[in-house]
Amino acid sequence: MKRYGTVYLSIAYLLALLSVGCVATAPSEPWKKDLKRELSLLGSQNWIIIAEPAYPHSSGQHVQSMVVEGSIPEVLHEVLLTMEELGHVTPRIHLTREVSQLTEDYAPGIIQHREQLKEVIESRDIIELPNNALTLSLREAQNHYKILLLKTPTTLPYSSVFIELDSGYWDGDSETQLRQTHY
Repeated sequence: MKRYGTVYLSIAYLLALLSVGCVATAPSEPWKKDLKRELSLLGSQNWIIIAEPAYPHSSGQHVQSMVVEGSIPEVLHEVLLTMEELGHVTPRIHLTREVSQLTEDYAPGIIQHREQLKEVIESRDIIELPNNALTLSLREAQNHYKILLLKTPTTLPYSSVFIELDSGYWDGDSETQLRQTHY
């Protein structure tokens, strides 16, 4: 009888370990599932904004807002991974020119933020524009295209990242070549 007790304890221990493993691999942040669903609906000329909490919430019908967990670099990393997984869109990353000019005196933590962004962005091209220029581009875009606004808890001025989406399987060079060859 003692032997059966040991077997039952061993099985119970194994099941406990497996259930902990299952919990650890389950999506702990529900916004990631929502991101994948929303991103699968977006296409060329749509935008994603990964923003600080003070970024204005637009009431436009083409703006979808989500509150997400994680810093701007962490959320950007997740967005880029999801884009790569889906494959139908590719990012054109825009940063505000102001974020590169801020110092620790004005925005404690900004140097670490820029370093983390650089690590996430890696070798991708970045377009730096003044914040006002990006705001104007987005106002125009929201009249015609969908914008996904992801609000993070990052509290650094001008730290938002703006991603203009392009086709993941057809680029500008291919379009130009097609037009020159056939039209």
